[in-house]
Amino acid sequence: MKENIFLMLLVGLLASCGMEINKKTLQTQSGETPGTGQTSTQLSATFKTVKEKIINVSCLRCHKPGGKASDWPFTSYDEVISFGGIAAGNPNSSDFYNDILTGNMPQGAPQLDATLVALVKDWIQAGALNN
Repeated sequence: MKENIFLMLLVGLLASCGMEINKKTLQTQSGETPGTGQTSTQLSATFKTVKEKIINVSCLRCHKPGGKASDWPFTSYDEVISFGGIAAGNPNSSDFYNDILTGNMPQGAPQLDATLVALVKDWIQAGALNN
């Protein structure tokens, strides 16, 4: 009898841990907290934040004059919009977002974490403003 109670408690505990892990995995992959429709980003979805947290850190080592990708510079807002293939209001149609989401960018560097990917998505979804 004690073994059955212990086994049931153990199964219940493991099942609840599995659900929590799955929720965290879903949040990491989609950028949304399951069931809320809210992204996990805690950063302000502005161009200034995207530039400071992503472009300056991960893009400019190649996307600058003299860099490996100097044909597609990201040194200004206009260049990011133009060369990043930004479709304001539609992240899924934006090359910049899709390249980051799929891990194609940044090349030769670690893939951006879910919070930064969500930041780009939120900024583009909000109209990709120069703010």
